[in-house]
Amino acid sequence: MSMQTSDVMVAEALAAAIRNLGRGISSEPRRVQAGLNDELAGDARSHRAEIDAVVLAAEEAIPTELDSLSFDRPAAMRRLSERGLSDEVATFSIDAWHYSLGLDAPGTPAPTLTLTAEPVGVVAATFLPDVPTPTMLPAPPPPPFPVVGGLVVDLAGPPVDRPRPRGHLPVGRSRRSPLSRL
Repeated sequence: MSMQTSDVMVAEALAAAIRNLGRGISSEPRRVQAGLNDELAGDARSHRAEIDAVVLAAEEAIPTELDSLSFDRPAAMRRLSERGLSDEVATFSIDAWHYSLGLDAPGTPAPTLTLTAEPVGVVAATFLPDVPTPTMLPAPPPPPFPVVGGLVVDLAGPPVDRPRPRGHLPVGRSRRSPLSRL
């Protein structure tokens, strides 16, 4: 697949799975998951959240409801949110099924979590509050002692030669039992 946002890749993979396996997979959530994993191949693991949202919609029988004229979107959204999906992810999963089943108008782009679908000629803008980014945050203070190779080094004084307890061996040596030589 080409470079796309991950949620678009999932919607495209769902459409391909339906083309390859038929619309009947929509009533079998495990086959939906297997079809998406097959279509996404090595990318499936990095798209686990989006795949799970689409499979959850299949478990709630939303794809079969989409075909009916009396589809109740607020009720479907409520069921998905009761199962733990946020409103945005629930909307994406419903829209992904709608797109993949071919219920959108021809030429309609695949649904995405990252872009909002706006009518032609209207530009969507999102204004975020002033939230510090990682580059704006102050650097953490240095540790009180230098760290060398994961070990804290105290440079305040000379090394001290401490007497070793009886039976202590230097690092890297061990006592062998007589049985280990057999």
